[in-house]
Amino acid sequence: ESWASQGRRRWRSASISSSLPAAAVNWWSHKVFSKTTFLSHHYFMSYVAYLVVVMTLTAIVVYLCEGNVRFSDAAYLSVSAGTMAGLSSFDFTQTKLSTQIAIWLHTILCSPMLLTLVPPALRRRSFFFQMRFERRRDSPVGRALSSGDLEVVEYAALGKLSRYVVGYWVGCQLVGWLLLWAFQANRSGPHTGLWSACWPSLFLATSAFHNCGLSVYAVAFDGTSTAVRVGEMTVIALLILLGNSCFPIALRMLLQAARWRRRG
Repeated sequence: ESWASQGRRRWRSASISSSLPAAAVNWWSHKVFSKTTFLSHHYFMSYVAYLVVVMTLTAIVVYLCEGNVRFSDAAYLSVSAGTMAGLSSFDFTQTKLSTQIAIWLHTILCSPMLLTLVPPALRRRSFFFQMRFERRRDSPVGRALSSGDLEVVEYAALGKLSRYVVGYWVGCQLVGWLLLWAFQANRSGPHTGLWSACWPSLFLATSAFHNCGLSVYAVAFDGTSTAVRVGEMTVIALLILLGNSCFPIALRMLLQAARWRRRG
């Protein structure tokens, strides 16, 4: 261990000891935090292992569902959908419904927006166990927490942030799906009609929001009215922006709007 690492470790220990009561220092070594501590210290290893397992299982499912697709092609599609590349070595529009559902779920499980919530969730879980530990010990910190005299601001802030991100993630895709459903139900070509357009529009909304670039049908606007064509393309473009490049801006605007609403 380098002298710089030793210095940072000693500084963190000194900061914790000086900023918390003596009884609260035992939080970090108590057995109830072992799982959270393990995941926090091995987060990158766990993150890579999670992606490898999910992509491997999805490749196996696609290979078994299709039957006439090589495992290398199924693995390529799995990695492509999980990393938001949207590339396929075979015609994805000709795949079975079971394969499409597997890729749709796979895209959600590998969503970068959702995976970024794991570190805040681990930290919030640690706060939860710390507060419960102090309440059960009936320590001064625990009594202050129970009476409301002491509030863990970061714990509440992490919870609000997670709810905003999940609400944003669900809301954008839900609105996009309903709009695409309405447009596709009134367009020409395959998968038209109210019920026939339900699944293709849902898959396309999720794919566009995650920048996956996959669709269950070949997009063709022949014979489609200009209003439907422009409307559908606009919704897809907005989903692509809101799910990737504009996400930090949109989240900041959402938090600012919530702050203004609370002040009002």
